[in-house]
Formats: sequence, C-alpha cells, structure tokens
Amino acid sequence: MDDTVDRTYQAEMAALADTYAQWREWHREARHTHLRERLTGPAAFVASGGSLAVAHLGAALYQRWRGRTALVLTPLELAATRIQLDTVFVISDSMSHPDALLAVDVARRSGAGTVAVLSNRPEEYLREHLGAGLETVSCPRPGNDGWIATNSVLSLSLGMFTVLGRGDDAPAFGPMRERWLADDGTLAPRHDTTRESVLCLHTPGLRNVAVDFETRLSEAGLGRVTATDLRNLGHGRHVGLYRNAGSTAVVILAEPSWAPLVRGTVESLPPGVEARVWTGASDEWSPIELLVPSAGFLASRAAAAAVDPGNPEVWPGGDGLFRARVDQLVEGVGHAWS
Repeated sequence: MDDTVDRTYQAEMAALADTYAQWREWHREARHTHLRERLTGPAAFVASGGSLAVAHLGAALYQRWRGRTALVLTPLELAATRIQLDTVFVISDSMSHPDALLAVDVARRSGAGTVAVLSNRPEEYLREHLGAGLETVSCPRPGNDGWIATNSVLSLSLGMFTVLGRGDDAPAFGPMRERWLADDGTLAPRHDTTRESVLCLHTPGLRNVAVDFETRLSEAGLGRVTATDLRNLGHGRHVGLYRNAGSTAVVILAEPSWAPLVRGTVESLPPGVEARVWTGASDEWSPIELLVPSAGFLASRAAAAAVDPGNPEVWPGGDGLFRARVDQLVEGVGHAWS
C-alpha cells in the first residue's frame, strides 16, 4: 500500500470484482460491535480527494440509520471548526498524507469521545504510525490504485457499511458489473454520453456518487461536471441548462423510490439536452452500485482520448501542492479546541 503509481486505470476497473469479493469475506469475519456501540451524538466524517465520496456516504448512512447529525468536512474544515463533536471518522486510503495526519491530530484534541480511522492500511501499520487511543478499521483491497482512487473508494465505502452494521444482504457483484459495464470496463454505451459538459443530478441518498463522479472527471481533466441535488435544478439552474442545452448532458443518479420525481424532471428538460438516468436496483445499495458506472464513465472518456488517468503527467509543481503541510504554512491551524 505504498505511494507508487503502478496500475493502469483499466487494471483498476478489472480489479473491482476482486475488491468486492475480498470485502464480502472480510465482512463475514469483521468484528466492529465495540466501535458501533461507541458511535453516538453529532459526528464528522473527514476526508480529502477521492475519499471525500466515502465521507459523504458515511454521513448519509449515519444520519439515516442512527438518526444523528453528521457533517462532512475536509481536514482543513475540521481544523477550523469549533463545533462540539462526539464522533470523528477520518477516512484515508494510505493514512500517510499530511492532511489526513492533521485530521487525526485535530480530532484527538477536539474532545470527541470516539475518534476512528477508516483506511486500507493494515491494522499493524495504523497502530504503529498513529499510536493508541484510536479506533482503527482496516478494509481490504487487492493491490494499489493508480492516480485515480477507484478500488479504495469501493473498499472504504463497503467498509463503512460494515462498521455501521449493514452489509449482510449485499447483492452479487457480477450482475452489477454486467448491467453497467462493457467487457473492457468502459461504460456500456446505452448509459454513456460523449458531451464535454455534464450536469450530474442526484437523489438524496446519492451525494456520495455525485462527489465520486465529479472528482474523477475533474482529477483526470476529461470533462466538466457540475453536481447538485435533483430538485436544485428547479431553483435557477434550469435557465443555465436551457442556454447550454445543445452542449450539455444530464446524468441523473437515482434511488428507485424517487422514480416519479426523476421522470417528471426528465420530461421537463429543455430540448437538445442529452439525458441519462442511472437507477440502482435498491435504495439501500444504490450508493454502492452506482459507483460502478461512475468509474466506468471515466474509463470510457479515457479510452476515447487514448490516455491513462491511472498514470497521468503531473507538472513539477503538482507534487509540492499535494504534499504541502498546512500546519507549517498557517500558524495555529487546528488549535480551535486548545
């Protein structure tokens, strides 16, 4: 689980089934009852980059299944907040980035009764590098991701289901893959769109997929995506869509229970808009299932452009930007609770 980028995006797509299978085996053996019992009161789910989609999933499930308030924060936002939190989840694939380590440090000083780390690192690594006093959850996945977090997002999202006490009724992965992807891992043509500009609309339980979708296209530089709540289109954005109807595709991420609103929205779209509706098989599992076409959409864009988003060209200043230490640049950051 090092920082070496050694995997093509096509290989990442091919590994999704293995990641799902490893999670199902891990889920049967996982014992997180103690942690689950400690998840109380207001919570924050903290992440950056691709893992931010997992934070949105965790917060949504925490509110839906536990009836408690949950925030989604980046490490920088956590460092600046003074909201009293009972639970803080820090989510990071490698758990080695300075922002993730800053989040753990701030969470410890926040007074939260439970600070938990969800990662793909082994438990031994987490204990050795983060020390005592934390709840750690090590989720399995095969090999390394490339530049675009793909298998880690699926693994950590499934791990969140396990931690929050769900997952025993997980559907088989094969039918999900066959429904959404072509044999080469690209998105099946009936679900795809080739327009450069995409408006991604989502029903209430699928913000995590919208964040994943936007993150992939933005990080790869293979499209322009705006993501917003399904009903928010009717609060002014419909005018902008009308002005750009001929060059914009609308992708709607939908839970089955919202089908009437989805149909009404599609029927109201202006002429010229290209619309695709991605509906999961069930409300509960749509946040996991629709990660598959989200990843496949980028695979299609990459194939069309003949590029590999798993191994992009990064300009010389990019690594410095990625590795910047906020606590060394801004005096007193993270000391709101001190």
